[in-house]
Amino acid sequence: MLNCKKHIENSSDYLEGEMNAWQRFNFKMHTLICVRCKRYLKQLQQTIAMIGLAPKQQPPAELTQALEKEYAEAMKSSD
Repeated sequence: MLNCKKHIENSSDYLEGEMNAWQRFNFKMHTLICVRCKRYLKQLQQTIAMIGLAPKQQPPAELTQALEKEYAEAMKSSD
């Protein structure tokens, strides 16, 4: 059985379907008995859903160019 720390660490893997059957079973069992982890998982699902609703915006071209220039200069300085 998972402890709360491991449950939280593995929540993204669970939501992304990256667990084998045994891991999923253990994860679900812990979620059933632990109110705090159940709440955490629900909040994580809601956060992911809200992020998906955010409008997709491209940064202004000037900002992109300035960042690329600054990055290139920083890379030259680090050599």
